[in-house]
Amino acid sequence: MLGAEQQLVERYVASGLVQNVFSPVLNHGERSIVAHMANECAGDQDDFWGFREYLFEEHSRLWRGSIHNTVKELASEYGLDTVDFNNCIDTERHMETLLAQDRIRLEQNITFQPVFQLSNAEVGGFLIGSQPIQAFEEALAELGLTISQ
Repeated sequence: MLGAEQQLVERYVASGLVQNVFSPVLNHGERSIVAHMANECAGDQDDFWGFREYLFEEHSRLWRGSIHNTVKELASEYGLDTVDFNNCIDTERHMETLLAQDRIRLEQNITFQPVFQLSNAEVGGFLIGSQPIQAFEEALAELGLTISQ
C-alpha cells in the first residue's frame, strides 16, 4: 500500500489532480483508536503523513504492552513534541472526530481495509485491497483524471 501511495502522491497529488484523504478504520478496538488518535496528535504538529508512515513501519510494536505508552514512546523516538503529544493522547483530544469518521465508514458498509474511494463530480467507485500503481492509474483514467506525461 505504501509503495503505490508514494507514486500516487508524486504523480497525482503533487499535481493537484487528486486529493489524498486518510480515514480511520477502528476495527481492532482500543489499539486502533489510540493508534489513530496518535496520528491525529502528530497532525496537530503538522506531521500527520510522516508519523502515519512511521506507525506503519513500527506497526508490530502497537500490539505489545500498553498502547498508550507505546504511542508515546514512538512519538518521542520520531521527534515530536512529547509534552503536547502526551497531553493530546491523555485528554483524548481527537476521540469524537475519530468515532464520527468511523461511523461514516460503517454507514457506507466499508468493513474491509485498505479501501480506496475514487470519485470525481459525476461518478465514483472503490478499489479494495492493496493495489499496484497501474490499478490506480486505470481507475483514475476511467474517471477522466489523467496527468500529462
